[in-house]
Amino acid sequence: MKDIRISRMTNKELLLLISAIIFACAGFLLSDVLFRLILLCCAVASGGGLYLFIARRLNERHVDDVVASNEITIPEKRSSVVHVDPQSKRLVFDDYSFSFPSDNLDDDDAQEFPSAGFKTSLQPRAIADSAPEVTVIRLEQETPTRALSIQFDITPSDVTSKSAEETKKPGVGHKRKELNISIADLFDFTSDEHHGEPRNEFDWLLHRVLRTIREVVPSYSTVFFWIDNPGGRMIVEAKITESETMATQRKIPLGRDIVSQIAQSGLPEVLTEISPGAELDLLCYYRQPNGVRSFAGVPVYFNRDIVAVLALDAKSEEAFDARTVQVLGHFTKIISGLIRGYTDKYDLHLSARAVRAVEKLRTALPPHIANDEKIARTLLNVAEEIVEWEWACATMFDDNTGDWTLQIGDARRGLPYEGIGRIIDLQRSIVGTVICSGKPMIIGDATNEVRFHPEENAGAGGSFLCLPLSTSLRSYGAICIEHSAKNNFTQHDADMLVILAQTAAAMIESFHLNKMIDEQLMTDERTGIYNRRYLLSRLDEDITRASDLKEQLSFVVFGIDNPRGAAEKAGADSIDPVVASIAKIVSPHTRMYDVLGRYDANTIGVVLAGKTDEDAYLWAEKARKDIASAVLAIGTKKATFTASAGICGARHSATHVDLVNGALQALERAQEIGGNTVMVY
Repeated sequence: MKDIRISRMTNKELLLLISAIIFACAGFLLSDVLFRLILLCCAVASGGGLYLFIARRLNERHVDDVVASNEITIPEKRSSVVHVDPQSKRLVFDDYSFSFPSDNLDDDDAQEFPSAGFKTSLQPRAIADSAPEVTVIRLEQETPTRALSIQFDITPSDVTSKSAEETKKPGVGHKRKELNISIADLFDFTSDEHHGEPRNEFDWLLHRVLRTIREVVPSYSTVFFWIDNPGGRMIVEAKITESETMATQRKIPLGRDIVSQIAQSGLPEVLTEISPGAELDLLCYYRQPNGVRSFAGVPVYFNRDIVAVLALDAKSEEAFDARTVQVLGHFTKIISGLIRGYTDKYDLHLSARAVRAVEKLRTALPPHIANDEKIARTLLNVAEEIVEWEWACATMFDDNTGDWTLQIGDARRGLPYEGIGRIIDLQRSIVGTVICSGKPMIIGDATNEVRFHPEENAGAGGSFLCLPLSTSLRSYGAICIEHSAKNNFTQHDADMLVILAQTAAAMIESFHLNKMIDEQLMTDERTGIYNRRYLLSRLDEDITRASDLKEQLSFVVFGIDNPRGAAEKAGADSIDPVVASIAKIVSPHTRMYDVLGRYDANTIGVVLAGKTDEDAYLWAEKARKDIASAVLAIGTKKATFTASAGICGARHSATHVDLVNGALQALERAQEIGGNTVMVY
């Protein structure tokens, strides 16, 4: 084992060493997790830079092997040298995992790296469709590792500061430098603006990491890509560049470029001496050539999957080597830790958003004005806060036609959509399947799918998400959202919207149950018509409406002549069957906005909107004649009965008490003169 001693450190190395110590100490002393993480990242970056400078100096001093004119050998790294026709060279890494000491990897937090090697000694590889072929030449790894025995001999002359003043107090054995440094150099006053929302915090930390990388490894552009293998694309998440011709689109399809190759192989890549003709084919994130000659890229792993790629490039040739990859590997571990913390916090954030959305859905509609349509429309509006959509609709059962139809449609972009009233094909459509099964469906590309009906208009041709509106008792329909982009909706989006849809379905069911209860409460169970409470409440409402609109209103009371004799004649214990039969005769004479209800045991009342007392008299006379001429079947007997009617028209400032009393007095006079008569108060 050969010892190497260093008599003196350079100023850059000393500055990096001091920076690493300061950052590490400050990071362990601070209690704030965010600033501790930032300072520790800076400490690791400074340490990596120190290692890089020392390693390069040692390599220049102690490497005795002769490097061929078109080859690069790096015994400390398991890497291979690539020959590209005289214009470019490429390093290929056999085993990325051996680049990092095993004792530094933690089972839970450390990044997992694949172990994949090449078995042929000579193998042509194509960098891009238009790029020249490369020939991979395998070199034997040097088994022994040099042990570095480093001694530092620091003198005061090595530590300099342009803006510092040295002061030495009498009796003190050291000098203290007074540095002219602003607090803004040590603390970011805008960092608090990024707290709260996990995505903003992650982006802020990621940009800080990229800046640190750029300070440690000088580069022209530093770019971080998310990799979406199922979607076949990569997404530019963050970048720091000097170029003005970076690609404007964030989503770039995976192809034959070098970033895509890293995402697909899971191995780092270093390219040097990139030819101008192959630059745009290799570097997909530029719109036009920038004179880039070197590239380095490493994959970022999370839960053993490739989730991102960290890429650097430079305009100088031979700007990166295998040690650059090793330094970037440490940063990818930090980024993996940030991703883990981001995903955990983001899950909590989304859960909180779902709870807020459910609460907003519940409080948006007061119970007394809620109905199926309003609940479904409110659901679509709240869903837009969780997932972006361009078209949306709600499908419900139409009682009039007896079919499942599209009843609510909304297009954010103003484009045409399926018309209201479209009948749903339950057997052959996506919506029909969801309604029948009660399970949501996500379609990444609905271009050739039947959404509602085989004869429907062409859809957006993109993403389609259908959610059932159902409870354990019954199905109330489904909601559908669409987006022109393919694969726009994720399973997480569907899970959150299912919670909203279940809440909306429960609200619809509650509305129907309350409606049934109200109908029971306002219906006379013996006759099937409205009860006295509802009849008088509607009379009071119609009086107010008639007064405001200057309209006519009359109240008619029908009473059975000789109720006791009528009950005996019908052979019943009570008069209820006779009252119910008379109500059936009067009901066809009423309009849909008139109100027919039971006032007491022997009488029924009718509220006639828009009729004067004279008009009401003619109307009541027709009903009286029908009652007198009808043969009613009461149980096993058939009989005829007569009834009288009293009418009272609404006068100025009259109340429902005035109209009822007037109509009852008119009815009493009609029965006193023999019955089967209509009289006006």
